[in-house]
Amino acid sequence: MAIADSVVVILSGSLRSLKICLGPPSSQHARISGPSVNLMTTVPFQALLDLLADPDLQHVELCVSKVHWNIFCPFHEKLEAAAKGKTSETMDDHGRATIRGHPDWIQLDWQAMVEDFRTGERIIKIRDVDS
Repeated sequence: MAIADSVVVILSGSLRSLKICLGPPSSQHARISGPSVNLMTTVPFQALLDLLADPDLQHVELCVSKVHWNIFCPFHEKLEAAAKGKTSETMDDHGRATIRGHPDWIQLDWQAMVEDFRTGERIIKIRDVDS
């Protein structure tokens, strides 16, 4: 489901649970541009943050691939205690981080990302949505 489609579903009152997984950055793109905190200020990323911040969503998960831009590293949720000693994270010269010894997807603290980078007005719930 595209972000624009998700916004329409929220506005029509039927989206309550959302899980978004951001795949690994392409090798081609990494060599050309590399990451930047400026990514967080782009229109598409701000739309994502607006979507995640919608108070009508009851359950939200945001994940990145275990190969991801290093700008997501501050937002990793703590790795499970069982996997803690078995993982290691490396960075390459193009701004990609890789966590070895971890499953394919890593949970992000999306609330912290919204707090740190969202530039729009806070969305306030006017009325409760029917369950």
